[in-house]
Amino acid sequence: MAISTKNYPRRAWDFSALGFSIGCGSAQSLEQLIAFRAIQGIGGAVIVLPEVTPPRFLQGLAAVIGIIITLSSVLGPVLGGILTHYATWRWIFWINAPIGTASLLLFLTAWPKPQYLPNLERRSWRELDYLGSFMLIVATVLIVFPFQNVGGTEQWGQATFLAPLIVGVIALLGVFAWSLVVDRRWGDKIAAALPMSLLRNRIYTSAALSTMFLAFPYILIVYAFPLRCQVVNGKDALIAGVMLLPMSGSSALGSALSGRINGKKDRSCETLVVATGFVTLGCGLLMTISGSVTLEAKALGFLVFVGLGFGLSVSTTTMLATLQSSIRDHAPAQGIVAQLRIFGGSLGIAASSTILGLSLQTQVGGSVTSQQIASVEGGGADLALSDLAAIRRAYADAFHEDMRVCTIIAGIGLLWALGTYSRKRLSHTEQREQRVKEETERRMMATTEISRQQENA
Repeated sequence: MAISTKNYPRRAWDFSALGFSIGCGSAQSLEQLIAFRAIQGIGGAVIVLPEVTPPRFLQGLAAVIGIIITLSSVLGPVLGGILTHYATWRWIFWINAPIGTASLLLFLTAWPKPQYLPNLERRSWRELDYLGSFMLIVATVLIVFPFQNVGGTEQWGQATFLAPLIVGVIALLGVFAWSLVVDRRWGDKIAAALPMSLLRNRIYTSAALSTMFLAFPYILIVYAFPLRCQVVNGKDALIAGVMLLPMSGSSALGSALSGRINGKKDRSCETLVVATGFVTLGCGLLMTISGSVTLEAKALGFLVFVGLGFGLSVSTTTMLATLQSSIRDHAPAQGIVAQLRIFGGSLGIAASSTILGLSLQTQVGGSVTSQQIASVEGGGADLALSDLAAIRRAYADAFHEDMRVCTIIAGIGLLWALGTYSRKRLSHTEQREQRVKEETERRMMATTEISRQQENA
C-alpha cells in the first residue's frame, strides 16, 4: 500500500494479482506457492485507489471497501471449503482466472484518461522505506508464528517458540525506532513505512488500534465457529461454513449503514463505539451456547451482533484513515489499518489454536492421536464413543474460552474507540477541503524551496 501513491503502472500490478493467482494454483512445490502468493499479495494490495476517486464518492467508497473486506473474510473460507470438497485446492486460485479477467477488462475500460486523473505526486523507488517495511513484515510474521505452532504449555519454553517471538518483538521496536530516525533526519524525503505524523494523530491511532482489536474476535470466529460446528454439532464442512452467512450479511449491512450514518455529519466516534459494543456483546452472548450436539439457533443470532459491529468498524475506519491523514500519507494510512486488521486476525487464529491445543491436552491427553482428531474435523472419525465425547467436550470448552478472550479483547477495542472523540468536528467535506488546502500549501513551499536552491547553485 505504501507504494500505491507513486505513479507506477497500476495495470501491471493488477495483472500480477491475476497472473500470480493462476501461478499459485499451478505451483508444484510449497516454495513456489509461497513465492506466487507473495507477488499476488503485492498486486492485490494496490488495487483499491482512493486517490483516483472523486471527492463526492469517497463516502460511498469507504462503504464499498468495508463490504468487500467483511464479505470476503467470511465467504472466502466458505467458498474455499466448497472448492476443496468438490474439486481440488488449486481451484481456490484458478477460480480467479475468469473472475479476475472480467474485473480486469472492466478496469481497463473504465480507467480514466490521463487528462482526467488527479495530479498525483511522483515519488522514486529511492524514497521507499525498505528497512522499515522489512522490519514491519518480520515483526508481524514472527510474533504470530510461534503461537500458531505451539501445541502445549511444555513448548512455550522451547527455542522454537521463544526465538521467533523475541526476534519479532525486537523487529517491532526497531520499526518504531527507525521511524523516529526517518522523521527527524530525512522527514518527507523518505516515505516511511510507519509515518510518525500518523502515529501522533490521536484519532487515527485510536481508530487503527480499535480495528486491530475487533479483527481479533471476528477472524477468530470465522476460523473457530465452523470447526466447532463440525466437531461438536456433527455438521459437514459445507454446512459449517454456511453457518457464517448471518455474520457475513450483517457485516455488509453494517458497512452500508456506516456510510449513511456519517454522510452529512461526522459521527465516527459514536459509530466506532457502537460497533465495538456490538462485537463485545456478541462475543459475550456466544459464551452462553451449550456444548450439546444440537446447535442452538440463538448462536446464529449472536453472530449477527459480531458481524454488524465489525462491518460498522471497517467502513468507518477506512474513511477515518483517509480524512485524518494528509494526502501524501493516504496510502500508508490505509496500509497500516489493513496491516493491523490482518495482524489482529492472525493473533486471533493463533490464540484459538493455542486454546484448543490446551483444551485437547486437558480433555484427551495422549489417548487420541492428532490424525484421529483431524479425522473428527473432517467428519470421518472412527473412534470409541468415550474418545469422541472427550474431543467434542474439548472443542466446546475451547470455543467457550475463545469467546471469553474475545469479549475482553473487544472490550479493549471499545476503550480505543473512545479515543476517537473530538469536541470540535468538521464535516467530512470540510475535512477533505482542509487536506487539499494543506497539500497545496506544502507543494507550493516545496516548489519555492527547489527554486531557491537552484538559484543558489
